[in-house]
Amino acid sequence: MEAETDATKGQESKQQIRDEELFKAAESGNFLVFMSLSLQQLAKSISFRNKDGRSLLHVSASFGHSQVCFLYPKY
Repeated sequence: MEAETDATKGQESKQQIRDEELFKAAESGNFLVFMSLSLQQLAKSISFRNKDGRSLLHVSASFGHSQVCFLYPKY
């Protein structure tokens, strides 16, 4: 049973995209990274902040990547 738990944790960690990767994608306009997220992950990521206190929406908008901004549902 423990081996199954470890395997499951490993798969979950591979599927999760780290905050830094999301901020790089927001900066470069790589909207495919955001499209690969589930709605739950996308909703959670809206609260992420970088070291300057900026959200993913702030970063993508400041670099002119509106396609990333439109992927976020209205909250």
